[in-house]
Amino acid sequence: MFALHPREAAALLSTNPDLYKAQIAAPAEVQPVAWSIETSRSNEATARFLWPLGDTRLSRRLSRITAQTCALWGEQDRIVPSSYARRFSDLISGSVAVVTIPGAGHVAEIDAPAAVAGAVRQFSRATAGRSS
Repeated sequence: MFALHPREAAALLSTNPDLYKAQIAAPAEVQPVAWSIETSRSNEATARFLWPLGDTRLSRRLSRITAQTCALWGEQDRIVPSSYARRFSDLISGSVAVVTIPGAGHVAEIDAPAAVAGAVRQFSRATAGRSS
C-alpha cells in the first residue's frame, strides 16, 4: 500500500474511490506540486511508523486500555482484516464494543460517514455516565 501513489491506493482503501480521491485532493490554495510533495512525505512517514504492518507491537500495549472502547471496522477493509477487531478487543482490558460498518472499507469515516457517526453516538449514549 505504501508504495502506491495515494490516488492509486484509493481502490484499496475505500469502497468509494472517487469520494476518497476528492478527500485527498489538493486544497484550492495549495499548489499541486507542493501538495504532491506533502502527500508523499506523509505517506513515507506513515510507512516508517507502521511498517512492518504486522509487527507494530500493538498487541503488547492494548492491555493498557482500561476505558470503555468502541472499535469501528469497515466490513470490506482490505488493509486490516476484520479478524483483527476481535483480536484487538480480546487484548483490551476495558469493555469493548466492536462495530462493523456495512459497505465500508479501511476509511469507513469516508465511505460511510453517517453510519460511523451513528455508531459513535450510540456508543456514547450507551456508555454515558458509566465509569471505565
